[in-house]
Amino acid sequence: MKMIAFFFKHSRKALILSVIAGILSGVCNAALLAVINAVIKENGYSVKLLWSFIVLCAVLPLTRFTSEFLLTRLGQDATYKLRMQLCDQMLAAPLRHLEQLGIPRLLAALMDDVPSITGALLILPVLCVNAALVVGCLVYMGILSLTLFAIVLGFMILGIASYQAPILKVQKTFERARKEANALQGHFRTLTHGTKELKIHNHRRQAFMQEELKATADAMRRYNISGQTLYSAAASWGQTLVFVVIGLVLFLLPIVRHLSSSMMIAYALSLSNSHIS
Repeated sequence: MKMIAFFFKHSRKALILSVIAGILSGVCNAALLAVINAVIKENGYSVKLLWSFIVLCAVLPLTRFTSEFLLTRLGQDATYKLRMQLCDQMLAAPLRHLEQLGIPRLLAALMDDVPSITGALLILPVLCVNAALVVGCLVYMGILSLTLFAIVLGFMILGIASYQAPILKVQKTFERARKEANALQGHFRTLTHGTKELKIHNHRRQAFMQEELKATADAMRRYNISGQTLYSAAASWGQTLVFVVIGLVLFLLPIVRHLSSSMMIAYALSLSNSHIS
């Protein structure tokens, strides 16, 4: 929220336009599904449906590009401003405080943290697109069938809950990996600045390599592997759950109650499109 407030303060117009463009892109995506399903249902197309399809195909990429372009410019400008602000704060801070933080941590903040923070905001248009698309698809599915809508919503809640559980653990794992990365930068600094001393003292060199450098690098490697593995497992489970729901709509529900082919196609398209986007 603080980062959004920062961007809103410095580039309010660009941020608002980017969010609006992202929402319009999601709405156009959902509207395209309705047009496609209408053509399938009518076994043909009318002039109105044809022009609707053409207009939506033109507006969809334009709005998405506009949103991402504006946010890219905003992100780069914010990276520059944050780095300059952080440099000013470092120069104004007491020397003792800077020494307590350590050079590796300061360098990591300037080179790694600032781009990571501003880069995180670049997903905002994607979130707007997907949020608008999901809401549009849910409304459309609710209009088609409340029963199917309730089933999809139940699986969606299950998916979100089961996805968030491992993601919380992933965040803690990546936090540990980040701490090891800060320590590793300190070891790299020791290696580059103290090469001569390490070459002279063999025992000190061996202790540094085995007990500090290699141990820290190995710990960071293990945390990153663990975090990426959990994240991949959660993403795979979320993908599987989407196709389970699609299979339920296509194969199981028609046995219980009659569903028209156009309704099943509409639900399958909506679920697939909202998942892929």
